Amino acid sequence: MSRNTRVSTYGKLGLILLIYLILAIAYSIVTPIGRGADEWAHYWYAQFIADNGRLPTSPAEREIAGYKSDWPPLYHLAAAGLTFWIETEGPPTFKYRADNVRRQLVPAQGPEAILHTEDERFPWQQEILIWHLGRFLSITFSLGTLVVTYFAALEWFEGIEAKSRRLPTDTPNKVTNIDPQFPNYQLSIINYQLFAVLTVALLAFNPRFLFTGMLFNYDSLTLLLSSLFLWLCIRIVKGYHSTWGFWGLGALAGLALVTKYLTLLLPLVIVYVAWVKVAGSQGGKGAESQGGRVAGGQGGKVLGSQVAGSQEVGDRSAGIRTTPYALRIRRLFTRYLAQALIAYLLVITPWFAYLVINFNEIDTYGPVLGTLAPLIRGDGSDRTVEGIFAWMSGGQAPAPDHIDRQSYTAWQIITELPLTFWGNPIVEPYPLNGFVIIMTLLTVAAAVGVIIAWRKLPQNRRLMNLLLLFCALPLPFMLVRLFGARDALEAMQGRHILFLVGPAFAILFIYGLEALIRR
Repeated sequence: MSRNTRVSTYGKLGLILLIYLILAIAYSIVTPIGRGADEWAHYWYAQFIADNGRLPTSPAEREIAGYKSDWPPLYHLAAAGLTFWIETEGPPTFKYRADNVRRQLVPAQGPEAILHTEDERFPWQQEILIWHLGRFLSITFSLGTLVVTYFAALEWFEGIEAKSRRLPTDTPNKVTNIDPQFPNYQLSIINYQLFAVLTVALLAFNPRFLFTGMLFNYDSLTLLLSSLFLWLCIRIVKGYHSTWGFWGLGALAGLALVTKYLTLLLPLVIVYVAWVKVAGSQGGKGAESQGGRVAGGQGGKVLGSQVAGSQEVGDRSAGIRTTPYALRIRRLFTRYLAQALIAYLLVITPWFAYLVINFNEIDTYGPVLGTLAPLIRGDGSDRTVEGIFAWMSGGQAPAPDHIDRQSYTAWQIITELPLTFWGNPIVEPYPLNGFVIIMTLLTVAAAVGVIIAWRKLPQNRRLMNLLLLFCALPLPFMLVRLFGARDALEAMQGRHILFLVGPAFAILFIYGLEALIRR
């Protein structure tokens, strides 16, 4: 990248980040306190930690800390560390409707559980100040996510371009890398810096990202850690960080898990990255000779066989007993996974030890099920996990109270996912329905482009598969919700996908559209 190109790219990126920051701060100021999903629960949890200097250690304290207090605390620890110094005794305080019968004259639930008064206006004080500082912390995490997304996208598009432009060593006179099955399809990406900037813009100006990314909740930190994890995965797949890369992946996956349980399946990506790393480091010569055979015909076969033959003769002449290839692969693969596992366990063990020590139910369910109880069911406020635990106990644990399955039309279920991924429908009719429709159609087009590129560019499949695997991580949780919560709309919340795999989705979105247009 030339100096002028770098300056121009960073200028565009800086402008996007500045506009995002202005919009996010404006969102956080004008959005009434408590309007976001579960903001109250996250606030109570963080405030309990700030007031007591520790996590709740009993079911009674969990009642005080709110229904999110059985969830991982990393975000709430950060929020408490930022706001612990603020005095909350005395006015102004939140005016809960439930505290005064006169406040209940106008019925309201959820985010309207308090009266919004002039106390919420600037300059902020007491609890109102804590709430806004918590939102600003979320904005900081979201801004960091955009920066990491840029570098992750840059790495990915650079890797795609490098593989697309790479020529076989046995065809020095070949000037263009064209797939013979698709001669009209050019195998190169132009201006990958621009694509990285477009990826950031796609994520930054998604109304759902703007809104949820500034709320007082753990989604912003979850996405930041997930983005760092993805960036490191891409770099390892490209051949960097052989000594510490998998330690870093294990640590990041652990930090993500102690932020939100939705990241539980990130270790599956580590397994894939380890496989790619092993295949690249141990099978590089074989892969290159195979690539030569595909592109160069019989010349590649001769070259590959000559290399293999010379290595075999050299080993025999030196009297060296060659270690079986499969054994070398297995050892290296095991070493990478062991590094990641050790780092992962070091990070998550304190949290799970705290749960088992303080909230085990061994007296009720025995040593095995009683130890698992606080890890699976938490405080019992989630019907889905309560149902899973009741099933695991074989009837020992009571099933959650029956609720009628919510009835929705097929159209409602189908549209809920894109509506909550691209938009923030807090009012009806939602004014950005047209935008959601356009982005949904573009998503379908991008998916077609990704399929085309995957078929036509086999040399890019490992990098593409990494993002595809990443984007599939939320699906098992959605299926569990769909069949366990008895509420299809709750299972189809697109925001849960966005705040786990947003950068990976955005990269594939831009790449898919480019591939479709270039075709």
